[in-house]
Amino acid sequence: MSEVGFRAFCQLVCKCASADQNKKIKVTSSAGTVISTTTIGSSLVVKVIVPPRDKYTVQLLNGSTVVYTTYVVCGFGEYHELDMGLTTATWDGVKRIIDSGLAASYIHNGDRFTVTLSGGEVVYFEANVNTYGLGEVDFIPANCLANTRQHHTSNTNAGGWNASDLRTWLNQTFITSLPSDLQAVISAKPVKATSGSQVNQIVTSNDKIWIPTEKEVFGGITYSGSTENSVNNQYPVFTNAASRVRTQGVNGAAVNVWLASPHVSDSTAFCIVATSGAPYSNGASNSYGVLPCFRIAPAA
Repeated sequence: MSEVGFRAFCQLVCKCASADQNKKIKVTSSAGTVISTTTIGSSLVVKVIVPPRDKYTVQLLNGSTVVYTTYVVCGFGEYHELDMGLTTATWDGVKRIIDSGLAASYIHNGDRFTVTLSGGEVVYFEANVNTYGLGEVDFIPANCLANTRQHHTSNTNAGGWNASDLRTWLNQTFITSLPSDLQAVISAKPVKATSGSQVNQIVTSNDKIWIPTEKEVFGGITYSGSTENSVNNQYPVFTNAASRVRTQGVNGAAVNVWLASPHVSDSTAFCIVATSGAPYSNGASNSYGVLPCFRIAPAA
């Protein structure tokens, strides 16, 4: 082959995680021709030369089981780096694990993930695996944000979580403080809570950043609407009163924590987790602790 002809070929560089050593990388052309099946060695890098002008399927195999699949389109003489690693050390890796349907194998309830916000604040997030049966992982902070916030600037629960000023701030302002690689993999979650103003009707809000409902924290309802009981599940990190207590920031004192659920028999209050870990409610214009949660779900 001439030097010019060789340069027309493309190189795929597959980067893997340490947990993937001895698994295989398989590359297949659009016509179904297997270009290469290579065992992942100690370098955790597999390099494959492929003909140009084709779309290739690149798979991570554990024995004969396909663990992860991605695709790459090659022109002439192109170089493509593909991150194939199933690892909890990066948010891309976490997303690949979840997309592969392997969340329960790599991630456990209560596993902690450290996130540093753009201003330098550190938040520790605890994993909750498959709580809603979607193969998802929901991440709930082990500590509240350092600064408290109001649910509403006015003392009302009208419109419920869907109309909350806190919801707007979390999804328009707070989210931009997360690392960009984390922002890129977050999925919207349907948050189901009643509509406020003493109306026991569910309103669904699709949010990338959210706070839990009363049922999700306590496993039942005390102040929220009865309709929330059947549409929400309890997160496994909340096992007793002590596990529900949250501090203001990492090293602060215990703080009342806002929940998404309106107090159904009141027109001004939302549910909270009291500093004792017990259910309670209070007026929306109070400033309490905030747990900014997020979800990573399998690709549709």
